[in-house]
Amino acid sequence: MLHELILALNGHVGGLFSFDESSKLVKVNSVAFLHPGEKSLLNRICEHAGYYKQFQQFIECHINFNDQSEIPPGLYMNALCYCLRDDILSEYENSLVLLEQEILLNSDIKLTYIQYKLQDYALLFPALLQFLQNLESRKLRGCQLLGLVEKHSSTGIPTVQVAMNRLRFSLHQVMYKQLSSWLLQGTLMDPYSEFFVHKVKKIKSLTATPVNQDNEIGIGGITGEQLQQIQGRKVDSELKDDSSSTYFEQFSLRGEMLPPYLPIRLLHKIVFIGESVDMFEDNENINTKKSILKDRVMEFSKELYSLSQAPTFLLIDMENVIDSIRACVTERLWEFVVKESRLQDHLHRLKDIFLLGRGDLFQALIEAADVLLCCPPSPMTTHDANRVFHQVIRSLDMNDDSLQQFRLSVEAGTKDNPVAKASGWAVLSVQYKAEWPLQVFFTSVAIDRYNSIFKFLLAVRRVQVALHKAWKRQMTKWSWANSEQDQSDQLLLSQIRNHMQFLVDNLLTYLQVDVIESQFHEMLEKINSSKDFEIIRSAHETFQTNLLAQCFLLNVPVNHCLMCILESCTSFCTLFESASNRLTVDQLEHCQALQAMFKKQTLLLFKILTSTKTHQRNPYLVQLLLRIDFNKYFTSAGQQLG
Repeated sequence: MLHELILALNGHVGGLFSFDESSKLVKVNSVAFLHPGEKSLLNRICEHAGYYKQFQQFIECHINFNDQSEIPPGLYMNALCYCLRDDILSEYENSLVLLEQEILLNSDIKLTYIQYKLQDYALLFPALLQFLQNLESRKLRGCQLLGLVEKHSSTGIPTVQVAMNRLRFSLHQVMYKQLSSWLLQGTLMDPYSEFFVHKVKKIKSLTATPVNQDNEIGIGGITGEQLQQIQGRKVDSELKDDSSSTYFEQFSLRGEMLPPYLPIRLLHKIVFIGESVDMFEDNENINTKKSILKDRVMEFSKELYSLSQAPTFLLIDMENVIDSIRACVTERLWEFVVKESRLQDHLHRLKDIFLLGRGDLFQALIEAADVLLCCPPSPMTTHDANRVFHQVIRSLDMNDDSLQQFRLSVEAGTKDNPVAKASGWAVLSVQYKAEWPLQVFFTSVAIDRYNSIFKFLLAVRRVQVALHKAWKRQMTKWSWANSEQDQSDQLLLSQIRNHMQFLVDNLLTYLQVDVIESQFHEMLEKINSSKDFEIIRSAHETFQTNLLAQCFLLNVPVNHCLMCILESCTSFCTLFESASNRLTVDQLEHCQALQAMFKKQTLLLFKILTSTKTHQRNPYLVQLLLRIDFNKYFTSAGQQLG
């Protein structure tokens, strides 16, 4: 009977013992010569055999050891099953072999002795089965297994802790191999999509978009969601097609695979290092290829291998190695991007174009391209706009070859697309092709943000130019008044235009001087004071975030109010241009309606700027208020212009 018991405990049931598929237990068959107490004791011992059978079924279900052509369900599951079979269950089998040897030498061994010898498995097997059932019920895979092992290892049972540590060690072997490939070669060795870093082919454009009014508290402000979209890398965010994405935009954290015991700061460092190495590995420049880690690849490889062989996992050791690799990468990136590629020169060029730093260029462009872009765009509009753009550059003697990196783009709509009804100015953007390795800095996401600011600044500048033209036309064509009514009409037009001109001029001064120049100078100071590439890139992202905020592109009430004011100014200039020396009755009524609308919007703008809550959340609004109301005329005029 004892020999049959050993065979049953080894999974070979039959004769005296049988396996019940419904209860998943090995039980003693009804035999007359067994005492009920013996039968009960045998059934308790045979619980180990039931667990053993279930473990075998789990392994056979997930890995086919006999057919090497079968694709395993994953590297991590493969490692877990091998550890379960060759490490944990093999010890159990060895214990049975020793018991069998003792039985051969001593046939008087009692059942209670066998139960005593297997007592550790009475605690281990139920916990291990619960772990496997949890794994299957939740359909976990890849790095998700690391979190589950970590959870089940938090127990006071030493045998369970030892078994879970063995499983975690086996899973970490796979993780460190993937980590070494990613950190040192920039390669994702992840055939079954199990690693917590993955390559994405679609990138979300983080341009300024209107937010839900319910997210706003009081008047104005930036919501937490917007700041997360602008400053952070969202994990598995909503994506859009972008064929011009660069290396720093092609990799992301896979949210569902993140090990819970690895801090997010460490995971971001891992992504950053791998992205940087990948960019240099794919570079065709022979002088810099594979040089980002210099000659320290073997050193870092040995350190990561030592971590993988450590019997216990220590987060501090892993962080120290990752920080060492990161320090080497950031230093090398700083040399290539900031020093050798002259980053600051490129930043000045982007400021000249995207942020309208070259006022003379855009003054001439607005005048030269107005006839072309005031109409809905066609498929040829982009070509024509670029032709005008380069003509303006030549006329201003701007013989800078770097301007060839900039190209205007006008989105041409279709009949079913609302873009088809918009003017060319409304869908005008600038394309910028960054040279290697600057694409790591000027990503497509960063260019999208620059374009959002560019469109707003260009709209303000166009209104300013139109108002100046209206003043010039009034001084020439409307200078002589035949009657008292003509004088009254001219006075009305002058007042409206003066008030609009005052507001738009001060708004543009605020944007160019108080916002752009101030933030640009602050960014350059941070770049000059640091040799850490991540700090420099963070300074650039902060610069863009502050521009989006302080240009009111993230503030729904202020942005809506300003756009209505600009629209009123544009309508007034159009009316002024179409009018003859005298206003008709309809034109006069339209002019008065525009004046009323302008008063309403300026009143709303003043209330927003003077809101105490707004000052606390957006202190930069005080600077705009100072520009507009510096002589208290705004306040004395009943908080409105016109």
